[in-house]
Amino acid sequence: MARRVIAMLLVTVAVIMAGLLYFAYVVRTGLVRELSLWADQRRQEGWTVEARLAPPASTLFAPGIELRGAELDGAGDLLPGGFRLAADRVELRADLMQPKILHVTIGGNVTVRLGSLPAVTFVDDHLTGTVTLGNHGKIEAIAIDGKNLRSADLGGMSVGTLQALLTLDASGAAADVRTEALVVPVNPYGLGQHLSDVTLNAALVGWPPGAGSRGARADVWRASGGRIDISRLVVGWGPLGLVGEARLGLDQALQPDGTAKLQVRGYQAVLDGLGDNGALVAAVIAATTPGDEADFDIRIKKSAVNVDRIRVVKIPRIDW
Repeated sequence: MARRVIAMLLVTVAVIMAGLLYFAYVVRTGLVRELSLWADQRRQEGWTVEARLAPPASTLFAPGIELRGAELDGAGDLLPGGFRLAADRVELRADLMQPKILHVTIGGNVTVRLGSLPAVTFVDDHLTGTVTLGNHGKIEAIAIDGKNLRSADLGGMSVGTLQALLTLDASGAAADVRTEALVVPVNPYGLGQHLSDVTLNAALVGWPPGAGSRGARADVWRASGGRIDISRLVVGWGPLGLVGEARLGLDQALQPDGTAKLQVRGYQAVLDGLGDNGALVAAVIAATTPGDEADFDIRIKKSAVNVDRIRVVKIPRIDW
């Protein structure tokens, strides 16, 4: 009797192990197949997609694939200057208990370029994420968790912790980002090099159409009510505290247009850092807003940023 029980247990374990091995094989081959199809689709759209498949370093319960020298470069038809993301190593792992969750680990040097801005390369102690898939493999959400991100390109700027959540649906996208323990290479006006936290809650309302020139797509997006809503922006930098909100879009000339409100607390430290120049600014602010707090209405129109109806800075025009 005991032998029969042991034999049945051994058979059960063998069946389970065989099932896990088969599951791992199916997942790995499926990931490779779907990734190849996705890469071919992006290449047909003019993107550059490069990666080398490395030997798998995953487990039976979390099978996956590892990519080396991954690069994604494109979107020039939608964003002036395009978008580029490159990483030394990217690991994709499935979850046996949550088949619609894809775990992502990024390691080594990571390079990001957005539009015509300079590319930034950083290294990390910990940068992971999860991708939630919906029907037909569509991405519904992307969550990112990073620790100790450092970049020599930004003068040694570092981020202690980064948490971000991007959700997508047919009506647009929403992003919630929070960073803590930022260290910046500059120390303007005595604020120090340490930012305690930066929080951003924003939403993209409407998607640009998939066909047409870049300008035509932007115009359709604008005419259909497309915009970017920033419901909350919070910055803590030494004695300075900023809380803001904004609604941004495009005017008929497809140039930035929008409004914003900004609450500033502890600005006296900035004015003190300006010296004699700050004394004049302080006098102007004190005449309208006593104390160490101020609220500002910001208007963006005609390639300029106006604060309380005073033009303070010109912004470059977008060449679609």
